Amino acid sequence: MDARQVGDMDTAYAEVVSTGDDLLPVKLMDMSGPVVDQLSNEIANEVLHVTGQFLQEQNLFDICLSWIHQLAAAWEIELQRFV
Repeated sequence: MDARQVGDMDTAYAEVVSTGDDLLPVKLMDMSGPVVDQLSNEIANEVLHVTGQFLQEQNLFDICLSWIHQLAAAWEIELQRFV
């Protein structure tokens, strides 16, 4: 997670996703807050996949929801470009 300390969130998330430990991305999500806009599409998809698995766990729900909220806002902005 050294990449997080220098602000390279894409690398930080790629590193934790590659471990195969589903809780590590969630821990990083809690520390970093929503940073979907700083991730590549590939890494964002992997992190959101992990996020979806934890939506039913109450203690992780708020973390996951904040990420989904940011993603929805980003999609809304993207869709407005086509209108």
